[in-house]
Amino acid sequence: MRTLLRTTSAAVALGLSFTALAACTQETADDDAAADEALTAAGTTYDPFKDIDPALGESLWPNEQKDIAATTRIITSFLQRRRAEGRTDTLGRVRTLRDAHAKAHGCVKAEVKVRSDVPADMKVGVFAQPKTYKAWIRFSNGNSEVRYDWKRDARGMAIKLTNVPGAKVVKDFPEQSTQDFVMINHPVFFVDNPSQYASTLEVFHSGKGFEVLGQLLSVTRLPLENAKLALAVNGTQIENPVAEPYWSMAAYKLGPNRAAKYASIPVACDAMDSFPRDRAAQTAWLRKAQEANESHLPSAHRDELRAAMQKTLEKDKKDVCYLFAMQPFVDLERTPIEHTTVNWDAASAFVPVANVRIPAQTFTSEAQDTFCDDMSFTPWHALPEHKPLGVVSRTRLIVYAATSKLRRADNGVGLRSALTGPTGDESF
Repeated sequence: MRTLLRTTSAAVALGLSFTALAACTQETADDDAAADEALTAAGTTYDPFKDIDPALGESLWPNEQKDIAATTRIITSFLQRRRAEGRTDTLGRVRTLRDAHAKAHGCVKAEVKVRSDVPADMKVGVFAQPKTYKAWIRFSNGNSEVRYDWKRDARGMAIKLTNVPGAKVVKDFPEQSTQDFVMINHPVFFVDNPSQYASTLEVFHSGKGFEVLGQLLSVTRLPLENAKLALAVNGTQIENPVAEPYWSMAAYKLGPNRAAKYASIPVACDAMDSFPRDRAAQTAWLRKAQEANESHLPSAHRDELRAAMQKTLEKDKKDVCYLFAMQPFVDLERTPIEHTTVNWDAASAFVPVANVRIPAQTFTSEAQDTFCDDMSFTPWHALPEHKPLGVVSRTRLIVYAATSKLRRADNGVGLRSALTGPTGDESF
């Protein structure tokens, strides 16, 4: 009897192990198929799911490939639907627009000067030595729709350094001469979990209630704390885009075994070193800068933020300056890579690495607006030393590339500088 029981138990155990193995094999096959779908949509052979850095805390979320593939389908379907419905840009032209940050306030020329006092352990990639890069900077609202600026929203600042030598992380992207830094005016993102993000977007882009209702209902798909963050991230009203601080939210490599987040901090051009070095003082300084730029009275002017930029750069002929700073990774607990909902301010101070100057200029021609709209900004226009990290960045790789490919095909963007990589010398 004991022999029979042992034999039966062994058979059951063997059967269970084969079942588990089969399930694991099927799950791996499903993940591989989802990854292939996502990479095909993005038009790249680079696989971010196989290029992670465990030493910095990178790890794949359960079903991540499938969730990112689903997110990509949701977003591209939304763009195609809105194009068919006749969605227009700020100039009234029917175009396929960005899924996020659809409305630009303006693209401006800038210079990004790497500082001479960059700490030795941060002299990596584009910050390796003092150098001045010509750049384009795009300021925008965060929403998928082109709407009045007084409506609460996230606000974006995307910096594109031009003529950056060296092979990039994604070698088959059309653009190989730039380094992008993509930021919004909040230090954290509202969700980490890619499944929650896909579920939220499904409602957000459902089209119910002429977009507005769907956007509001989407927050209910999130846990309470994430819902509060979503409202905070997307709930700002500002006076002037060029007076606002911006953060990268996600982390990036800083050479081997190191990482950092970024911030663009508005400063007076004649006081580039006015930003404090003490961590607590920095947090207070940034809060004060945002409070000073907060708008309280809604305006009937649809494009009031563009008008504010025009007043500063065109009418008043005033240069605008930012301090570009890094916030170094400290440890897996206090500065987690995969959890972009966690603010690093309590553990890590910002270290200045570059001075950004936007000279007074006219930036509002239709030709320049079109050039701006045709450009693609992604954190994956990057040197390997600055490779984006974490699930939010992996999602961005697939979604940004897929939607950029769709936009350019729909809008007839040929092989001109906006596609192959701007030089900073363009004039309009």
